[in-house]
Amino acid sequence: MGHVPGGVVWSVRRVDGRFDTWLVRPSLELTPLLSRTVAPVSALAELPGGAWALAVSARILVVDAQTRAVIKTLRGHRRGGIIWSLTSVSGDRLVSRSTDGTARLWNITRSRELHQLDAGQILGAEVGADPNDPEAVLVLTRPEPSDPGVVALRDLARDGLQRPLQRLTPEGSGAMSCAAALRPGTSELVTALTPRGDAGATTTLSRCVNGVEQVLCLRPTRRAGVAALNELFFPTPDRLMALGAKDAVLVELETGALRDDVRAYRVTSSGLALVEEAAVLDLNTGARLLLPSGILRTPKVLGASSLAEDGASFALGAGDELVWWRLHRSPRRC
Repeated sequence: MGHVPGGVVWSVRRVDGRFDTWLVRPSLELTPLLSRTVAPVSALAELPGGAWALAVSARILVVDAQTRAVIKTLRGHRRGGIIWSLTSVSGDRLVSRSTDGTARLWNITRSRELHQLDAGQILGAEVGADPNDPEAVLVLTRPEPSDPGVVALRDLARDGLQRPLQRLTPEGSGAMSCAAALRPGTSELVTALTPRGDAGATTTLSRCVNGVEQVLCLRPTRRAGVAALNELFFPTPDRLMALGAKDAVLVELETGALRDDVRAYRVTSSGLALVEEAAVLDLNTGARLLLPSGILRTPKVLGASSLAEDGASFALGAGDELVWWRLHRSPRRC
């Protein structure tokens, strides 16, 4: 499930095990997009010129936003893999990442793959992260999975050209866990490093800007063998979310403020965070909205939820039922 201009894209499993995908408009009108696919839509992206890219298993289907017709099919990812990320690039290019361990750059107009990268563990990809080369598609990789302290940047737009390796931990010291991410639109590298050790080991969350490291926070591990923070992502370019099994830290990069009370996988640019399957937190005011999942016939079988980028609506699906709320933010009072 995901928001697109004009509605919500929603995949529903049929009785025969296949999936139908619909466009649900604000009026709750259903428009069929795809029928009887072997898998649900796992990723989507809006493309220039009024089209969408929808990932179904290892294929990418380009759908005309007006007619809802499939106009192109992109094949290249290995069968059995699932495309979990689609990112539109300037012009008519598209970056896809899959569980088959590859990142691929596509030319939509020509329906062909331009470049493929399969270089160890892919940690993330950012478009326009190089201020000196806005056409670059930088992919952060771990060339040696056995050595989590080394990462490398490769330019997918330049046939995977590798930039200098970067060692995050002293050679031979080892690490229990090393997570890394590129800040969108920049070449800043953010890391969460946990050295090997006992339960007293500490995860250091830091950012590197122009070769200068800045420590954001320290988090002690709660039990041996488990890093306090081992997942990093940017819900917005100015916000960093660091997650662990029991810990979570939201960093406001512009101010350096840290919040330990937020665990979110979706944060809008306006500051609304989806902190649970059916709870929305306003990071600016602290207001919390718990949407009643009990309104569903099968509330214990929540399948997916989606918060619109503008924060104006929230959709919650379970089985063959979808509930869509329109959210209204009250003006602040002095």
